[in-house]
Parts: sequence; C-alpha cells; structure tokens
Amino acid sequence: MSWFKNLKTVVKLVLVFGLMAAVTSLVGYRGVSAAGDLNASLGSLYSSQLLGISGIQKANIIRLGMARQMRNVIIYKDKTQKQESAAAVAQAFTDVEAALVPVEKTLNTDEEKMLLAKIREVMPEYKKLVDTAVTLALAGNTDEAATTMMNGKNLVAQMDANFNALVNGKEAAGKKAYDQSEVVYDKLRSTLIGISVVGIIFCLGVGYF
Repeated sequence: MSWFKNLKTVVKLVLVFGLMAAVTSLVGYRGVSAAGDLNASLGSLYSSQLLGISGIQKANIIRLGMARQMRNVIIYKDKTQKQESAAAVAQAFTDVEAALVPVEKTLNTDEEKMLLAKIREVMPEYKKLVDTAVTLALAGNTDEAATTMMNGKNLVAQMDANFNALVNGKEAAGKKAYDQSEVVYDKLRSTLIGISVVGIIFCLGVGYF
C-alpha cells in the first residue's frame, strides 16, 4: 500500500469525495427505487383493497336497510307508509347494484370475482321473492308476506356469507400488501446501512494511510 500512502493529499481527498459522491448517488438511487415499490404497494392497498371493502360494505348496508324497509311494509298499518317503504325497497335493489359496480374494478382474483358473481346470481331470485312479499303486504295479507320472507332465509344466508367472504378476502389481501411494504422497507434499510458502512470504512482507511 506504499504507492497509495505516497499519493498526494489532494489526490486522496479527490478519491474520498469521489467515493462519497458515488455512495450518495447509490443511496439516492436505492431510496427512489424503494420509494416507488412502497408507493405501488400502498397504491394497491388503497385502490384495490380499501376502496373494495368500502364498496362491499356500502352495498351490504343498503341490502340490510332494504330488509328493514321490507319489515316496515309488513308491519305498518297506514297505507301511505306501506307504499313509501315499498318504494324504498324497490330503490334499494337498484342502489345495491350501483354500489357493486365500482367494487368489480377492485377484484383481482378469480375467487373474488366468483363471490361477486354469486351475489348477483342470488339477487334476482331474492328480488322476486321480495316483490311477492310486497304485493301480499300491500294487499293486506301480512301473514303470507311474512311467511314468504321467511322462506327466503337461505337466500339471505347465502348473500351474507358471500359478502363476508369478499370483505375477508380484501382484508387478507390488504394485510399481504402491508407485509410486502415492510419487506421492502427492511431490505432498503439493510442495503443503505451496508453501503454507508462500506463508505465510512473506506474513507477512514484513506485517512489512515
């Protein structure tokens, strides 16, 4: 190492500053690259998972509200109130489908798409049953209307299960995206520490020699 020791101080300083510039550039590159990976992961978490869960929950809340309005159609005595609740029930079916449309864009797996397809498959059958119950209730046949709705328990259970499965799947996918962001962060931290340590050791070595 005598040749290096005999170098002029100016040359050594140039080498040190050159190395520090290279280390800084590498650290910056790795930081920007990792930031892009983190941004992609968090973007997926928001656009595909959180928005999906929000849309699914919105559709399910509308569906549950529809059930309450259907109960009102049966129990209300006032004809006007019955008709208003019946109109709300009819509108709810349209609102559920409207809420599910944006959800469709957030589905990334075949399983999620299958669950949504099952919900849409059951919905027309459930609507037919509800329409029958509404007609009976408006005609004053409340007992028959209630019995008709009771006969739809299996359809309701299917929708409950599919809505819950969709939400659970989205939550699991969101957790996976979060875990991936942690992996990227840990890898970046280790890389930057390693680069910094090598740079410091080299600079100290230059100063020693």
